Amino acid sequence: MARFSSGRTQHLTHRLARYVGLWMLAWLVGLGAAAPASALDLLGTWHVTIHYKDELAGNPDAERWLDRVWALSPEGSRLKWIDYPLVVLEDPTGRFERLSTNRASRMLSYWEPTEDQLAEILSGPKVNSRGSKTKTLRGSATEGWRSRSAGRAASASIVTYSETWIIEDPSHLPVFIRSDSMGSGRSDTLEGETRYETEVVEPGGDVLRGSYQRDGTQQGTFIARRTAPVRGLGSQEEQEERIRRKRVAGAVQQYGTGSEGRAEIRKALEQNGVYLSDPDVDALAAEAAVLIQEGVTLSQVTRRLAGSALDKYVASMAKYLPESGMGAPHDSSARYRFPFDGPRKLIQGVNGELSHRGASKYSFDFEMPVGTPIRAAREGVVVRVVDGFTEGGRNRTLAGKANVVSILHADGTVANYIHLSPGIEVKLEQRVKAGDLLGKSGNTGFTTTPHLHFSVWRRDPAEADLVKSFRSVEIRFDDGSSAGVVPVEGLTYGGQSSAAR
Repeated sequence: MARFSSGRTQHLTHRLARYVGLWMLAWLVGLGAAAPASALDLLGTWHVTIHYKDELAGNPDAERWLDRVWALSPEGSRLKWIDYPLVVLEDPTGRFERLSTNRASRMLSYWEPTEDQLAEILSGPKVNSRGSKTKTLRGSATEGWRSRSAGRAASASIVTYSETWIIEDPSHLPVFIRSDSMGSGRSDTLEGETRYETEVVEPGGDVLRGSYQRDGTQQGTFIARRTAPVRGLGSQEEQEERIRRKRVAGAVQQYGTGSEGRAEIRKALEQNGVYLSDPDVDALAAEAAVLIQEGVTLSQVTRRLAGSALDKYVASMAKYLPESGMGAPHDSSARYRFPFDGPRKLIQGVNGELSHRGASKYSFDFEMPVGTPIRAAREGVVVRVVDGFTEGGRNRTLAGKANVVSILHADGTVANYIHLSPGIEVKLEQRVKAGDLLGKSGNTGFTTTPHLHFSVWRRDPAEADLVKSFRSVEIRFDDGSSAGVVPVEGLTYGGQSSAAR
């Protein structure tokens, strides 16, 4: 069963009307403008741009585009036709839009090569050979060219697909036809046809313009431009180098001026209990751009910067610690004062599903009205102050915008007090006792509600990878008992020696 028999009748009518119309056009504007003065030579490379509308699409009025490259060359007495459906341009402007860091999608809206893009195409289009097809056509430049048609499968269990490529009137106003069919010995045959009908050949014969249609449902126009020979994407090494250059340019832009790179750096550090101010992150972003230009991959950049920052962090605390340093065991006998005075509900505790996983397992989020005094839970030295941020909310881009105080304890562990209001009360290297005022609670950074995030971290000296070596440790708060208490989600706690309520 041929699906488009009525459509093919329309093609014959259209074909006749086309010749009549072209004769009148030639009479009006001069024969040389409508067709070449001499026989057209199709041999060579052509870049074909198609603009069309699809009446079966959800938005049939949208103008869509495609482009491809045709390479036509003699093969003895026959014609070799290679079709490349994947054209690659150094500048993809207008062709693709980025959906995420690693994905891009074809833009459906109208695309026409810019002046620079056209110059690149004419100098020899770059193509990806993936998906390309080759046909050998029989015939001549006067009678037309046609590829051999494949026979239909006789077996009901075998489905065949075949294409026939045809070039009619190749020396004057060529029509490029690609017919396809699919079927089996006992099923109806599904047929389709794509037609490119040349209506104007520009002087010189290097540009063809005309109509495009697919199966009577896609209607539009095409323009074919003769170009220099196809340039492949090169060897695997050359392709990888080209990809690397693009990645470097994009990553330098991302880390050097964008927020995404800084967010990645913050995320890697905060997952290891390190919170930095904006100037610190800016310095790391500049370092990232240098690393990327040197060929370091993005994942390696983030890990290397996190390790570098942690190295400096550990080194800055060395003067406050005994020789065992950050690798000292946590003092399990230590009891921590609740870092606030009044009764407060625990909204996320150990192994909390929202964010207390992995290295952050032993963390506590206490519900806390903005402006509540926050106090030191244990004696120590202030080794990190991040201050001045005012924003907070559910947007993950705010993840690095929390105000933080970090206090180093005698056993080498570090307590983090996070999401504070701007206006921290303590200074770097200041010694504090349990109960001393650090600042006031807030809602800064990536938060779902005003709260205090509290956790104690330790470096595991057995872990060679510094980035993986920092982990939260299990602690107990002072509730008046010798055993202490590990707060439970949903219960209320508060003040020195307070019990669950």
